[in-house]
Amino acid sequence: MRLTLFGATGPTGMLLTQGGLERGYDVTVLVRRPEAVTVSHPKLRVLRGDVQKPETLPPALQGQDAVISTIGLPYTRQPVRLYSEGTRNIMAAMKQTGVERLIVISSGGTASGVVPESSFFFERILKPLFRGFYDDMRKMEVLVQESGLRWTVLRPPELRNVPARGQVREGVGKYVLPRGLSISRADLARFTLDCLTREDTVRQSLAVAW
Repeated sequence: MRLTLFGATGPTGMLLTQGGLERGYDVTVLVRRPEAVTVSHPKLRVLRGDVQKPETLPPALQGQDAVISTIGLPYTRQPVRLYSEGTRNIMAAMKQTGVERLIVISSGGTASGVVPESSFFFERILKPLFRGFYDDMRKMEVLVQESGLRWTVLRPPELRNVPARGQVREGVGKYVLPRGLSISRADLARFTLDCLTREDTVRQSLAVAW
């Protein structure tokens, strides 16, 4: 497997990088600051680039088998365009270079209405407060779903920096699972890598949680 990762310097991206290498994959990461990549490995290739600069993307995709995008940014009330614009640029470069398999990390917060399975705090306070954040993630999902690529959208709840449990529940077409209010980044990373070889996840949006 020749895998390209976007968002590799984030906490989930770092776990995906390490996990891909542990599986024996040839991993390419494209990052704005290569010095922020702390992993060193013979099968790891680090390239400088930016998902908002389309001309920097093709070198990271040429000859690859699959792409995982975990691009993101901290919560903000400012206008957000990174998810939709960055993913649009990634997909354009994938089509240019002939790469078809794409997995993107989204959020259960992209549901347009209130989700009863979610928490009161998230649905009534957090999601309205950062509406622009989730609106742009929703735009990203639509772009991916209409792309014609072999895509998977994963919608995790709160991500926790705790050890993996080794078990993940999933729900096809769901935004939030009953009692599924959190998941560890480690379990999300493992599940994401598993999806690369699971044909049943192709062209599916899945809620994932403990």
